[in-house]
Amino acid sequence: MSKTTRIFILSLLVSLASVAGYAYGTSYVSGLSEKTRAAKSDVELAEIKYRHILSLEKAAQNTNSETSQINEFLIQPNAAIGFVTKIESDAADLGLSYNTDSIEVRNTEALSAQGKELVVVSFTASGRWASVFKMIKSVENLPYAVKFDKIDLVMLGDSNPAQAVSATGTTPSVREKNWKASMIFTAVKMQDK
Repeated sequence: MSKTTRIFILSLLVSLASVAGYAYGTSYVSGLSEKTRAAKSDVELAEIKYRHILSLEKAAQNTNSETSQINEFLIQPNAAIGFVTKIESDAADLGLSYNTDSIEVRNTEALSAQGKELVVVSFTASGRWASVFKMIKSVENLPYAVKFDKIDLVMLGDSNPAQAVSATGTTPSVREKNWKASMIFTAVKMQDK
């Protein structure tokens, strides 16, 4: 074998080894590149999930404060008597004759699932028009979720029969007469534990 043939064969082997090494290196780098892209994609997905979890936690915190604000408008557990006592106290402060005709607690499936129930109060108050009207407004403006189911207003007559006719011979105005308000209203209350 001549020296030229040996150099040619050796060059050929070195060239083939170089091509094989190049192919292997390219394949290896390509595989690493794929793995890097997959890892980068996984990291990006994890970051998106983390940001989503943070936003959910923030929303939950906001919901907790909003829930507590809403619960302030509900009668708290074991406080229905205090609720009615407040209404009676307001009636007495306005100089009205009053009577709590009934207090009924009603459960509905929807409210019961939320730990709430309804308190239905039947209440009667009588006295001067301004006082009766203020009483109705007082119930309406209670710091609770209150809904009137029914209000009946009846004019009873003169507040002072001796003054049924004034010195000028006129009858007293409607506002000077006694009125009776029969009310049925519902409030939402947290269930007793």
